[in-house]
Amino acid sequence: MKGRMVLNGKRERRKAPTIHEVALGALLHDIGKLHQRAGAGRSLPEAVLARAEDVLPVRDGRHSHWHALWSDAFFDWIEESGQPWPADDVDPAWVRDLAVYHHNPLQAYQRNPALAATWLVTVADRAASGYERKARDEAAEAGGTNAAGARDAFRRIPLEAIQTTIRLEGRPAGEKGWFRPAPVSPESLMPERSIPGEVVAQGYGELWGAFREGWADMARRAGGGVGAFEEGVLSLLERFASTVPSSTVDQPDVSLHDHSHAVAAFASALHAHHAARAELSDVEAIRNPRRRKLRFLVGDLSGLQRTLFRLKSEQVKGLNRILRGRSLRFQLIAEMAIRCILSRFSLPLSCALQNGGGRFLLLLPDLPDEETARRVDELRADFDEWLAGQYMGDLGLGLALSAPFATGDLAPLPEEEGRAEANKRAAQVRADMRAAIEIAKLRQLQAPAAGALFETAYPHGVCPACGVRPASGEGLRCPACEAEHDLGRRFPRARAVILRLPAGEGLS
Repeated sequence: MKGRMVLNGKRERRKAPTIHEVALGALLHDIGKLHQRAGAGRSLPEAVLARAEDVLPVRDGRHSHWHALWSDAFFDWIEESGQPWPADDVDPAWVRDLAVYHHNPLQAYQRNPALAATWLVTVADRAASGYERKARDEAAEAGGTNAAGARDAFRRIPLEAIQTTIRLEGRPAGEKGWFRPAPVSPESLMPERSIPGEVVAQGYGELWGAFREGWADMARRAGGGVGAFEEGVLSLLERFASTVPSSTVDQPDVSLHDHSHAVAAFASALHAHHAARAELSDVEAIRNPRRRKLRFLVGDLSGLQRTLFRLKSEQVKGLNRILRGRSLRFQLIAEMAIRCILSRFSLPLSCALQNGGGRFLLLLPDLPDEETARRVDELRADFDEWLAGQYMGDLGLGLALSAPFATGDLAPLPEEEGRAEANKRAAQVRADMRAAIEIAKLRQLQAPAAGALFETAYPHGVCPACGVRPASGEGLRCPACEAEHDLGRRFPRARAVILRLPAGEGLS
């Protein structure tokens, strides 16, 4: 029944979903696509099929987007097999409704306004995919055929390797490549020129089995922490959905993992935007494609090469440990900066869209009264102070916000025909993001560098490792080099790296 009001027959659901429930629902909204492709020769249980009228939208007199019903079947499996959710932090009824009804949002919000929140994932899905819900895609799902008319052909279509379509210096792209459906590994990330359809179908079946086994293990190990649970779901999707196309029609070059992650980021940021305005029960506000609700935040950790090789000499004691630990510490600084920012905005990890090479990209809500910019300024000051004390100007972390944008900037608006105007708006959003990247490089160590000089005392002389920063004691390394040496010593034997936010939400 739409709008389930009880959880395991024991308690009523919360008035509105939490941001973590929204993130989890968005991450799992399309899991039915993998389930469906793995279901060759099998049909949905009668109990699930009976919910088709409830779950599926109708196009041209017939149901479409059947993968939503397969997602519903996955939630049945979770419940029937007794898989745990984070205790007291997650209401599975909200997660399920947010995921399952993403193509047919709950209409009972007139009687129960809280159900308007189911539109969050719908809007996020459309924004992340640019409203590219093609008629051919809907027809294929409705009839179980692809454009060529071969029934169940979508089970034999692999993910296209986008790198094989790249053209350099005006030269045409080479022959197309495809990814074999398999868990992420060095081998599975190598494109193949041709993959037999039966091999693709078998791969989807094996991936689905591995995903369910991984889910059971993750749910058990995550314990009661919703953050660890969400991170576990992200990890599972990366492992088992990175070689699965989000769509098998037209150009299947976006992975299910990438699409699900993007939808979770949009849905979470939209939740934060509307929650700040007490609008989670306002359908019109949630669906409004013209209001500017979102901002990108770009982080750029600069000075990596210079700092990495900052050594007094090649005969420095513990050289290998310092270099190993220094490289790891740079990665951890970027990772901790991301988590500090997300914590400051009370956002889930799904809002971190990219992180690599010292640069990261986050999706943030546009909050009232310039609150987003104010919080970023405070974080920038905290990061600058810590980095200046540790690296004396060698290493800097720039943060820059893009201009606010609307979900409708990424897709055609209802009154538009074609994608020309939407493409212009989307191009502007990308241009604003590129500008933010360049600004981030220029906005580093602003407060510490305002005086042009760092006033530093050397009571114990120069650090014997870097040869630049003050030693922390007679013959002892500076705090940064000592931390790097310690990391380099422990890391080879470590079983895990555990990140914890410090009390002040700053780097440490």
